[in-house]
Amino acid sequence: MLSKVITVASLLSTTYAQTAGNVGASFSLAENVIMQAKDVYGQMILDTMAYVPLPNYDDPNSKDYAHDNYFTISQDASAVAMNWMPQNNGIYLLFQGLSGKVYTGHYYYHIAPLMNAEGHAEVLMKTINLGIGITFKTQVLPDGRTVPAVDSYNILVDINRDDIDIKIWGNFWSDMAAACEIFFKSTVVHAIQDTVDYILRYGIPEAINAEFAKSDAESNIYMHPTWMVDWMTPASAIVAPDSFQVGIEADFWDSVYGEQYPADTIPVMPYKLSSSAAGF
Repeated sequence: MLSKVITVASLLSTTYAQTAGNVGASFSLAENVIMQAKDVYGQMILDTMAYVPLPNYDDPNSKDYAHDNYFTISQDASAVAMNWMPQNNGIYLLFQGLSGKVYTGHYYYHIAPLMNAEGHAEVLMKTINLGIGITFKTQVLPDGRTVPAVDSYNILVDINRDDIDIKIWGNFWSDMAAACEIFFKSTVVHAIQDTVDYILRYGIPEAINAEFAKSDAESNIYMHPTWMVDWMTPASAIVAPDSFQVGIEADFWDSVYGEQYPADTIPVMPYKLSSSAAGF
């Protein structure tokens, strides 16, 4: 489910870092450059919703249950809005007007004495709004190296319960979809909100952070099997009002000869020049 997140994090881990030493590089990207890639970031988030298993629900009192449940959103991210958030040192992605489906493999719902609906169901939720903030930070590995990390904030999972279409198959009472409506609009929707909230709040940041940590602050240079970059990130990336500022404390070396640090002192490098929001 988080494969797309991990893939993007893996690509980032070869280039993203922060500099604070005598060896390295720094660069900044203008805000409008980052914003042009919002559909990529947005699709990465939506791809985690392509198949979301939901927990079984069992009510010990009424004996109501819903088993073999999953939730899906199969839309592209063309409508995603990305907000630049320097005050949070991050960005905010907002998805409005999404739709999704819940599939319940087997459910049982007690309507009234001698009136019990059971069968399987499909619930179409026509109006879903999602939001996730991503803030940039660092993490310290067991060997003391500091690498990038992210965290989430201001999670939004809003499902319009009044814009739901329920399709039910099963026994006679299951044909009375209106009688089962409260079960799906309350119990099932609540389970979706809790699960999706957890994915956005914890699942996505944990997957990205794990991929950065797995790199162990060392990366191979593409198409050069013996060329390596030993890098660290003593401070987080900076989301400034007009730019995204990143630096790398790193050493390039060839594994055939081993790692050697240059003797020369590298001058302090600014993240960006005031004359340009973007530069290397």
